[in-house]
Amino acid sequence: MQKILCVLATTMLFLSAPRAQTESELKLEVDPAIKWLTEAQPYGDLRLTNHGTVELEITIAPTGLEMIPGLPLPTIGDLSPHLTVFPPRMILPPGETQILRYAVMDLSPLSDGGHVARIIARIARRTPLSQLQTPAAAASLLINFEMVTHQIVLVGVGEPEMSAEILSLEAEKIVMGLTNHGNSPWAGRIHLLSEDGQQSFGTADATLFLHREVEITLDADLPKSFRLEFETDNIWIPPHSIRTPKPILVTR
Repeated sequence: MQKILCVLATTMLFLSAPRAQTESELKLEVDPAIKWLTEAQPYGDLRLTNHGTVELEITIAPTGLEMIPGLPLPTIGDLSPHLTVFPPRMILPPGETQILRYAVMDLSPLSDGGHVARIIARIARRTPLSQLQTPAAAASLLINFEMVTHQIVLVGVGEPEMSAEILSLEAEKIVMGLTNHGNSPWAGRIHLLSEDGQQSFGTADATLFLHREVEITLDADLPKSFRLEFETDNIWIPPHSIRTPKPILVTR
């Protein structure tokens, strides 16, 4: 499950500059891309590995969740003002790994529920320019990229609360729009079931903060009414720290 969560949260960044400029490659891996913590252990670390061929200059800063236009303000807490990261800047040569440590030093301002910080790694490298193309240019070009990981601290018991709508339906798949109105993010498996729960029409794994679209491959034709059931990921989410969302009855 962690591999799936990491992929959905962009564990790997793979970006290459145009060959006309350079043959070098930028490839940074961050592990893990999402981490669930509790008030008993509100700290952790990230491993940053440079799999590319150029030296990277990385600056790190925590920030809150992005607001989604048209949706109510989230009840999920903003962890970023309370999160300390070290080091805030690093130089990472090709083939090397460095550890980024983070911690919440004071939990007293945090209410019950889930509190989220996005740790943004801004990546810069200096790439030589082709003197044939740009003879008057400077000797290097500063290229910047960003990648994001999520750190979640659960205080008390988190209570995600879901609503769902059908965004599109085809013979072999359905796309659902899920919105979280609760005080905590959620991660796990979504089951598409008959009203009585006896027949399964498909499943999908997802991590949900505020809102996302989830595509589910259909194993059989959907009836007019069906049920979404949520199975919380109890491998990576600490036990007893989050309540499983209630099932949702959907009519098309």
